[in-house]
Amino acid sequence: MPDEQPQASVTESASRIDPRRARASLHLALAAGGMGAWEYDLDTGALRWSREASRALGIRTEDYGGTFEGFLGLVHPEDVERVRSTHARAVIESTDYRVEFRIFQGDGEVAWLNLAARVLADGTGRPTRVVGIGADVTERRRSEEHLRQVQRMESLGQLAGGMAHEANNQMAVVLGFSDFVLRRDDIHAEVRADVEQIRRAAERTAAITQQLLTFSRRQVVPAEVLDLNEVIASFEPVLRRSLGERSKVRLRLSAERRVRIGRGQLEQVLLNLVLNAGDAMPSGGTVTIDTAETSLPSAREGRRSGIMILPGEYVLLAIGDSGLGMDRETMERIFEPFFTTKDVGKGTGLGLAAVYGIVKQAEGYVFAQSTPGRGTCLRVYLPAAESEQTAKAARGGETRGTELVLVVEDQEEMRGIAARTLAEEGYGVLQAGNGQEALDLLELEGRGVALVVSDLAMPQVDGRILGDRLRDLRPDMPVLFMSGYPEEDVSRRGLLEEGRPFIQKPFSPQDLARKVRELLDEKA
Repeated sequence: MPDEQPQASVTESASRIDPRRARASLHLALAAGGMGAWEYDLDTGALRWSREASRALGIRTEDYGGTFEGFLGLVHPEDVERVRSTHARAVIESTDYRVEFRIFQGDGEVAWLNLAARVLADGTGRPTRVVGIGADVTERRRSEEHLRQVQRMESLGQLAGGMAHEANNQMAVVLGFSDFVLRRDDIHAEVRADVEQIRRAAERTAAITQQLLTFSRRQVVPAEVLDLNEVIASFEPVLRRSLGERSKVRLRLSAERRVRIGRGQLEQVLLNLVLNAGDAMPSGGTVTIDTAETSLPSAREGRRSGIMILPGEYVLLAIGDSGLGMDRETMERIFEPFFTTKDVGKGTGLGLAAVYGIVKQAEGYVFAQSTPGRGTCLRVYLPAAESEQTAKAARGGETRGTELVLVVEDQEEMRGIAARTLAEEGYGVLQAGNGQEALDLLELEGRGVALVVSDLAMPQVDGRILGDRLRDLRPDMPVLFMSGYPEEDVSRRGLLEEGRPFIQKPFSPQDLARKVRELLDEKA
């Protein structure tokens, strides 16, 4: 029977497999996959993990006593019942199962473990053992959570853009009329004080909108090369006043390299972190601000965060306090927008969310470390600037003029503010409530108009269409567009081509006059 010979050879080869070599191959495969094998004796309650488990999973027999119940003591309290019930149901039904849960490793770190198990029975069908493998899936879980956080921020960022448009329009009106009142010399001191309060409230509201835009990275602020130590040192008096008398600030500034970030944004990061530190020390204490030069990636930071870190040279800004500290559950949520541990009315939950957005916009990273009762430290890593030349902002300059300007805005109050601002600077002003009115006016007064200031979102003919028609009719006439949406949102929504002159609401009368003057001077 020649056909039977190959089958016999295969059987003989299989019978000659060395059990020791097979076990060694299994151990090598488990180690290569970062996994550990386990076996649970249902009769004795003994639970044994393979030697790979200690190295790959951080599970050691001495940590759990070699029993299943002892092992459950390592499982996160919120996951224990789920693991126990999944296992018990599988044993009763003699079915395979898979479960993911958090576990405290020997070094105190929390890891995510994926267990795959099979229930084995004796000759009578009675379950006697459960065998399986475990894999550390911490990186995958953290990457998934990071992706979910990015998606949540994107959704909230879209909401923030819409909120900003409406809020900024209204704040522009409040701030504009407040400014007109405060510029007068004939108002009573008490009236001036009241208007100052109104202005401050409007500025705080506008600041909250800006924080929403910042954490969502929809507010792009031009970066400049800064000396981190110089910014901290010059901003220290503000930080000290913000903390109050019961707490103090200690500076340990050793970084020499510079960073590329907007100065106002850097100051916002400092203020938000120091204010949070002060709130964590209700009885007073010390806030320590350190700077240093370092390199990333750090394996420790990357493993904990699940964030891909771009290798390179960084400048570290670390702000630590001697306050109450935070537990793990709080730590996992501190960068979420609107999450706060403060009492109602004492926090918006946007401070650390704004810090997160600013740092990410600057292509940096932010990590937190905290222990209940032992304080908190926030570490911000900003890329070291390649250039040592500090950018200089061109502020100030002449704002007055005599040219004729057309203001196009459908909101009457906002149109009145812009027109009055320019009239007080000496300009002649025409007004239109929408794009079609503007085109009709230009047909009559066209040759005399030197510049158009136009809102983007208007009924009938909007700002973008108006700008396109003016480019055909008067290609030499500059158009300054304005909107409550941030400039990045304006481009993303297709409201305006990138690079065209733009000013975001709310703006001060001085900012509008300065921008108009700059465009007219460029035209000249």
